[in-house]
Amino acid sequence: MPPKTTSISPKLNDRQRQYLLAAYQTDQQVEQDRKRDYLRGTNDRRPAAEWRWLPYGCWEHWMGRPPTPLRECLASLDAKLISEGTGSTWRALAQRGLLEVEDQLPYLVADLPEVMHYTLPHIRLTPAGRKLARQLAGEVPAKKPSKVLAQATWQLLGQLWQRDPNVTHQTPDYASSDVFGRLERGVPVQKVLGQANHERLVVGWPTYSLTPVGRIYYYQHYAANVAAHPDVAAPDPGPLPAELVTRLEQLDEQARALVHAPPAGLFEQWQYALRTGFSPFALYLEPYQRQDWVRRGLPDSPPMVGWRESGRWGSNLYASWRLYVRDWYLRHQLAPADWSRYCLWQTVELVAGKLAWQRNRLQITASYSEKLGVVRGSLGRYTSNYQVRELGNTMLQLASQHRCFRWLVNLRHVENSNVPLLRRGLVDGFIQAGLQLAPVAPLRVAIVAPPISLADWQASLPADLSWGAFTWHELPNEPAAEAWLTQL
Repeated sequence: MPPKTTSISPKLNDRQRQYLLAAYQTDQQVEQDRKRDYLRGTNDRRPAAEWRWLPYGCWEHWMGRPPTPLRECLASLDAKLISEGTGSTWRALAQRGLLEVEDQLPYLVADLPEVMHYTLPHIRLTPAGRKLARQLAGEVPAKKPSKVLAQATWQLLGQLWQRDPNVTHQTPDYASSDVFGRLERGVPVQKVLGQANHERLVVGWPTYSLTPVGRIYYYQHYAANVAAHPDVAAPDPGPLPAELVTRLEQLDEQARALVHAPPAGLFEQWQYALRTGFSPFALYLEPYQRQDWVRRGLPDSPPMVGWRESGRWGSNLYASWRLYVRDWYLRHQLAPADWSRYCLWQTVELVAGKLAWQRNRLQITASYSEKLGVVRGSLGRYTSNYQVRELGNTMLQLASQHRCFRWLVNLRHVENSNVPLLRRGLVDGFIQAGLQLAPVAPLRVAIVAPPISLADWQASLPADLSWGAFTWHELPNEPAAEAWLTQL
């Protein structure tokens, strides 16, 4: 046990100060050497409590008996410090609680034949000794900026952010495989964005990639580490820029064409993911829903056009398949850094400038564009029957106020609009508005990115509804919808 120390710095003579400085300088040099060796993949995994012991004397097993680093450092300060009183000086510093002294078998000698074993005095600084040595050396301890990581760690995270997600079963050429191993085996952060977490930052074979928590970690540390390590390539993980959002919408539209005619093997891959729970993409099903579908029996082929005719497909299962196809297509079309960015912002959002988990958005938006003469509405990710009715009522109020008969309804971000009650709720709202606006002009509705074709949508609802109260048309994006509405 190290001697107890007090808050009052002990008084030292010049010789003792020189000895303390020599021990501190050697300690710091050993620490720097170990950091360098660690990045080179050294196998020495001794804890600091062991390697901070500094041998003092001469190496008896080497020719010429060269001095140990501590003795050499002491001699470089003043050759007269090497004398018969060395032991007494070390003990005096130990009595003041500045260091520990102990005769030990040197680490480098332990593997030699026993006949060659010998002991040397070993010196280890205490925290009080290290603090006083810094004061004597005139050092002001630099406060490490918040969230700044070691350069090797940040370089590895940047490499993983840009790693091609389509390359699997292939060990990447990391900045440091040892750093990756440490992150892979490390203890998960207990809480991430206020929620309990059991996930590590990286995952190894077969994907060798960042986990969702790892992407959040990268975002949270981006600003501090870009400033601290400007030479490390690290793409911006910030919110999706407008041009990327536009490209995602275009790719999403292209992916919809693959739902009924997927590439070879993709449907079987999705089936396997549902049965096992192991998937490279989100399944967009709660665990109990996935297990329920597996128990009931999964469809044996992709859905055909007019999929509602098949009892093997439910709305949530169809949504799982469609979104699985979308994510597969995006992963193959986006640049690796854009794919990482997309994955991050699929799971989180900014709330009052702070990162938070994506909420089940129930909000609606409705507005009137005076320039276009269009009432515009949209629904959030997860929509309730109440929200559908509220959207219809709000759009009708705006339409009546501005005598507007052109509506644009964006369903691109809705993930549960396949539920029949929700589809019926939207149509009921269009019918009600069309009947009220009929004396002025017929209601025109542009539907952006509906989950199924409007023909299938209409076929799934009763034929005796007042379908003549409005006219609707399916468009891939808002600019096309605006063009269709304004040309009427």
